[in-house]
Amino acid sequence: MGRGAKTQDAILARAVALPSRSGLSGLTIGGLAKDIGLSKRGLITHFGTKEALDLAMLQAAAKLFGDSVVVPAFDAEPASRACA
Repeated sequence: MGRGAKTQDAILARAVALPSRSGLSGLTIGGLAKDIGLSKRGLITHFGTKEALDLAMLQAAAKLFGDSVVVPAFDAEPASRACA
């Protein structure tokens, strides 16, 4: 994985984490750039536009949810029916 891809992954990891504190509308280029230690231009260079960053962040969040919740749920044993 190249340096640019690693930086992009780091940006997406923070972009996914930040809305949990301030909501999706609170995710700004300036706030994210400051949080990750990049300039706004440096951050946008990795994605092209704010919309592309938003889409990449939502895709990363969906993958994280799938990997953390959906896949383990499919692998889990069925719940017992002891209460039924």
